[in-house]
Amino acid sequence: MRLMKQISSPPDKLEKTHRKSGCDKQSLTPRVYRISEFIFLCQYFFSQLSSRELFRLIAFRIIPAISIPIICISVTSIMGIHIVGLSRTNNQNSSKDLKIINFQLNESSKNKSKLVNKSVINIINTSKKRIIDYYHVWNQRKNILKVNITYNVTKVPKLNTDDKKLDDIVSELVTLVKQKDLPKESLSITLIDINRHKIAGYRQNIPRYPASVVKLFWMVALQEQIKQGLTINNSKINADLKAMILKSDNDASSRIVDIITQTKSSSSQLESSKFKTWKRKRNHINTFFQKSGYENINVSQKAFPISNEPNMNEPEGTELQLINNSNKSSIFNQITTYHAARLMYEIATKQAVSPKSSQQMLDLLKRDLNPQVWKHNPQISDEFNPIENFLGESLPADKIYFASKAGQNSTARHEVAYITTKDRKTQYIIAIFGKDSAYSESSTIFPDISKLVYDKMTNMRTKN
Repeated sequence: MRLMKQISSPPDKLEKTHRKSGCDKQSLTPRVYRISEFIFLCQYFFSQLSSRELFRLIAFRIIPAISIPIICISVTSIMGIHIVGLSRTNNQNSSKDLKIINFQLNESSKNKSKLVNKSVINIINTSKKRIIDYYHVWNQRKNILKVNITYNVTKVPKLNTDDKKLDDIVSELVTLVKQKDLPKESLSITLIDINRHKIAGYRQNIPRYPASVVKLFWMVALQEQIKQGLTINNSKINADLKAMILKSDNDASSRIVDIITQTKSSSSQLESSKFKTWKRKRNHINTFFQKSGYENINVSQKAFPISNEPNMNEPEGTELQLINNSNKSSIFNQITTYHAARLMYEIATKQAVSPKSSQQMLDLLKRDLNPQVWKHNPQISDEFNPIENFLGESLPADKIYFASKAGQNSTARHEVAYITTKDRKTQYIIAIFGKDSAYSESSTIFPDISKLVYDKMTNMRTKN
């Protein structure tokens, strides 16, 4: 079986050396020559893989029967380690064959950089086809795994809904909104007392467009794929994740959605069969949470505008096609304050993905409430300030730990936050959605709501 032929500098040099020594390829035993060619094929194959691809190939074990032997042979050949005992022919031929093999190994070591930077082996079509086939199988299995994975918290948190103290706080918030002449029908509230495992809410199960709060869900999905080894957290992805959470950057979040759904936005619409596959992949992000009890959730659509490929100020092409092919009840992203509060609760209690991942997400969501920081920090003010006119603005920076994800557009102001005192005797989650331009334009309603809740929750601890 002929796997390859040598064509450039190192092989040419080897051919000349073979002739000088009187040992051309015809003088090698078939087994040794095949192994010699196979080693070079392995070198070429692995030199063309990035570290990310090599990790995936090993992790998924697409070719489990031969992956470990190939890796061992390739590494051995690259390091120039002599292989002995390859041929069981007579002693004279064995000595001659091993001399040639050793020379090839040494030459491959000298030319390692050349192997990495450019192809020095011309793989015949059959071998090339086999490698391509392996990649197809690999990618198919990768996509199957991504479709099948779900959020690890499969059970809805057991929180007691019968609590007069929390109910009274929520009622006061509704009264506050009414006093400020803001529409109550556009308001949703969820309040969770973590220490007492209690929950209360106002219109908390009504799906609403979440604005940038949806990015909290994309972060969790990305962390799950990183944990599963389906996505490698390289510097580019890490930078996009930070930009998405810290600055609420839409371009970064667009790339994150592409990664977690294995889709790519297009300015032109797809034909029916291709769009069906594309839609199934994009909707995977919904089933990821729906299978864990997040009912009637839609987090599959990007936040606009985006300026990366392609440039879209509003949904068009495949993004518009997705909206037109969605159920009438979920034309745009839809979540409830309960969904947002539950997810933040699971992150804060170290349940989301893993304790380590939850802590990493909390670190990203943490906000510095010192006015000297958030009023003058260009990294925040460049795109979006998640503290000014939001829940954190009115809270004491020196007394609490504050983590949040806020969102705002011309018709809405939303936020979900985790607040805990430094002694952890008061810990709570609050999610507020104000789906009306009046909430978007108000600079005081969220700080006022937050101050009221903080005072009530800390006083409740004192009285207890």
